[in-house]
Amino acid sequence: MKRLVALLLCVCVGARVAHADDASDAAERARAAALRAQPDVDAGLAALAAGRADEAVAALRRAVEALPDDPVLHYDLGVALERAGTRDEALKEYAHALRLEGATGDVGARALYNTGTLQLAEAAAAEQLLRDPAAAEAAVRAQGSPDGNPLTDDMARMLADKLRQSAAERGVKAAGEAAKALRDVVRRDVTDADAARNLVLANRTRRYLKAELEKLQEEQRSQQQQKGEQGDESEQQQDASAQQSGDGQQQDAQEAQQQEGGTDQQQGADTQQAQQETGDEGAHQDDAAEPAAAEGDTPHDVGREEAERLLQKLLDAAAQKSREVERLRLERLRRTPVGKDW
Repeated sequence: MKRLVALLLCVCVGARVAHADDASDAAERARAAALRAQPDVDAGLAALAAGRADEAVAALRRAVEALPDDPVLHYDLGVALERAGTRDEALKEYAHALRLEGATGDVGARALYNTGTLQLAEAAAAEQLLRDPAAAEAAVRAQGSPDGNPLTDDMARMLADKLRQSAAERGVKAAGEAAKALRDVVRRDVTDADAARNLVLANRTRRYLKAELEKLQEEQRSQQQQKGEQGDESEQQQDASAQQSGDGQQQDAQEAQQQEGGTDQQQGADTQQAQQETGDEGAHQDDAAEPAAAEGDTPHDVGREEAERLLQKLLDAAAQKSREVERLRLERLRRTPVGKDW
């Protein structure tokens, strides 16, 4: 009796497995038929193989619009976008393919690996920029000033430091994302030597970038503190100068009063009137001196505001330029991530 029950269970389980296999085969046949009905798929893959990335992107976008739930098409589109140089869009397509299939499927695993290597390339480019400060300054000088005037050396160095700090911040984040993706690949397949090597490289790059970022932030805090101390010292000097000027005016007034007190009594009325006029004149002079001082401060304030506006424009322009500089420098990296040609 027990053998009969066991035999019946085996038959039932086998029937279920066969049914699941039949369903999987049916789904695969349906997908193949849908792909054959989409000429953009073949056109996109052919353009991608021929190195015409932009043409491949256009064709595969149309294919994805027709079959939005196909993970393979999202993966292929991600590859085309990556080769076309649109990193962020490529990452979105890889993430879409991963959501549709999961990391356990072949396409999902490839998307996960490509995500890791793409993020690692971004981090490696940031590392290269930090290791070569002259490249950052050259990028800033190439951008130039918004008003067309050449940058001063101090301004160029300051903007280059800002550019390097921005690259370090992006690089730390990218290296962390790369390590996360590659770690999942290694967990899925411990024999994947390429993923393991890239994982080690991602962790090493992240540690370097994080240390450099902390150095840059410490230098920035030190410079701000130095400027604050210089500002306090300048204010103290101005206060001391104003006090000396006030003491000198008070002494002059006392001397004038003594001289006026020694005049002839017969000219007392005239002297009093002269003193009154002198006082009025001094008041007018003081009134005139205040606007003059205000006018003297105005060019300094306006110059500072203009410099701040110029700095912000340059920072915005340098931030846009940095990604292009990093991308172009990928070809000259000493340590490049390992890619795969599936």
